Amino acid sequence: MYATFGLPRITERYASFSYYQQMHSFGFDPVERKHKVLSTRVIIMGGLDGRLIMESWVLTLGTEKWRQVEGCAANDKKGREVCFDGVVYYMAWSCLHGVHGDDYLVAFDVRTESFRMVTIPAEAHKDIHRALLIKFEKHVAMVDRNKALSCEEIIMWILEDFDQEIWKKRAFSLPSYWKEIAPDRRVFPVGTVRSGELLFAPRTLSKPVCMFYYNLKTNGLRRSEICGLDDVSPEFCALTFLNHVESLLSPRGLPCRK
Repeated sequence: MYATFGLPRITERYASFSYYQQMHSFGFDPVERKHKVLSTRVIIMGGLDGRLIMESWVLTLGTEKWRQVEGCAANDKKGREVCFDGVVYYMAWSCLHGVHGDDYLVAFDVRTESFRMVTIPAEAHKDIHRALLIKFEKHVAMVDRNKALSCEEIIMWILEDFDQEIWKKRAFSLPSYWKEIAPDRRVFPVGTVRSGELLFAPRTLSKPVCMFYYNLKTNGLRRSEICGLDDVSPEFCALTFLNHVESLLSPRGLPCRK
């Protein structure tokens, strides 16, 4: 069973454009217990150096009407978002006249439907080339999603003070026995699970299919093997979903299909 809903339409005044991108993020407000969809679109009118327009729309699941929200500078989302404690975080480029600028961390408060753009330290760009956002001890943090488990350490940048935009760098040395647990395997970080462990997963499946959990507090590493995938091709791309929960209840008010 799944739910369907329409996306906000492009207005007639934007009928002619040279660049268009629409991205979606999902968030949950634990106070009012509402699920919401954030839809952002970046439109460049005329040539690539033309006027840039950004629109943000929000839909509360269980309703049918999109609401346009203001208050965020033009940005182009990159990578996946992470949501916890009622805030959706995602990485984005700032945009000016259709040109990508500096990297920012965008924070969207699901309950108040307000934005904030947080500056990324210049030093962080030297350590993290392709950021993966994770939750670390109630803070949002960045690790490099291209750093394989074969590396000797993991560099993490943690936003310890959201209001003052204070970041802290930490380095985690992987245990020496990791090579015995994950020999000749290229696995990469995909996020944290409820236990606080950092989950590593392969980008292509190999036999046996394994996931690896790294405990950032105890420096422990464990392996979990997934059975029943004997017929999967090694070239098959693996998708990983964190903290997946199934429910027999459909979102209230949404049309559902089987």
